[in-house]
Amino acid sequence: MKERGAGEVKARHDGSPVVLILCNNDGGLYKFRRGLLERLVGRYRVVISCPEGDFAQDIRALGAELINTPMERRGTNPLRDLKLLRAYMRLMKQYRPLAVLTYTVKPNIYGGIAARLYRRPRIANITGLGTAVENGGLMQKLLMAMYRPALRGAHCVCFQNEANRDFFNSNMKIGRQVLLCGSGVDLKEHTAEPYPEDAHGVRLLFIGRMMRAKGVDELLAAAQRLKNEGENISFTLVGGCDEAEYEAKLSKLTREGVIDWVGEKRSVKPYIAECHAVVNPSHHEGMSNVLLEAAATARPVIASDIPGCRETFAEGKSGFGFAAGDAEALYLAVKRFAALPNERRAEMGAFAREFVEKNFDRETVIRTYTDLIEELL
Repeated sequence: MKERGAGEVKARHDGSPVVLILCNNDGGLYKFRRGLLERLVGRYRVVISCPEGDFAQDIRALGAELINTPMERRGTNPLRDLKLLRAYMRLMKQYRPLAVLTYTVKPNIYGGIAARLYRRPRIANITGLGTAVENGGLMQKLLMAMYRPALRGAHCVCFQNEANRDFFNSNMKIGRQVLLCGSGVDLKEHTAEPYPEDAHGVRLLFIGRMMRAKGVDELLAAAQRLKNEGENISFTLVGGCDEAEYEAKLSKLTREGVIDWVGEKRSVKPYIAECHAVVNPSHHEGMSNVLLEAAATARPVIASDIPGCRETFAEGKSGFGFAAGDAEALYLAVKRFAALPNERRAEMGAFAREFVEKNFDRETVIRTYTDLIEELL
């Protein structure tokens, strides 16, 4: 464990009930669920199990304990997954948690099974179906077969969009369930920023992992076509490569001026403030945090017309949707947006802020979680 940083809050060891959180990375937990962690550490001993990354010290500074638990997020090696299950079982035995919160596929499945074996109440969070389920076939059937025992008897299963909820309900019997507005958005942290002028062209922003399922291929095709046509539209891409094949391609297109790939950044707020719109061509989402943060910053969005994206904007008022996986549709949506007067784009951004204020306040999500856990006391 790393040394405690300056200003770090000491984790509770006063006999308080333990809330155990299982997830697949510390970055997503800190960025999108920090408010929940802050609320929980004031009431419980919070223990987090995930691979330790760049945000481990930030999490510990909140007063939570973080246990480094290696995990292959998309690996399918059963022996390594069995090792993860055993690690979760040790945590159940050691901490006897009041509640177990699980996020993403492997923590939901293996954490759910471990909690069930040790009779620990669990709150599962379906933050998206994932590529394996979306693609159907044998892998989808296998994962659904694993989800059934993992979710059976859960205190509550939380979904981020109706389509995901309906899919699970059509494949298995689920007890208590809640539909959340994703992770919500912190409206105090992500404030409306002045809309930029367009004297130097329209600046579009993509934030996400560089991988096929995020629609990167369609994005690059549209950017190349617009570059060839001489359109004064620029694309900035923020995020690391989850699939190695993209690194050379992104570097080459950056050198050629087609895009500007800046890699992974600890904070994306400055990039959102500088752009005219955020683009998300993802093939599947639970609920797009990127789009919610863009809208909270008063930026329009251009996004795939899929569950998890379409809920975050009002078509034609705060954003434009297009068919997922269709580079032509993305290209036309970008052209449509770029053809608007800048004053109209600014109006769309203002409407986007109002939209998330009404529908996606993170405080609502935090209250739902804390109420569910309080029921277990």
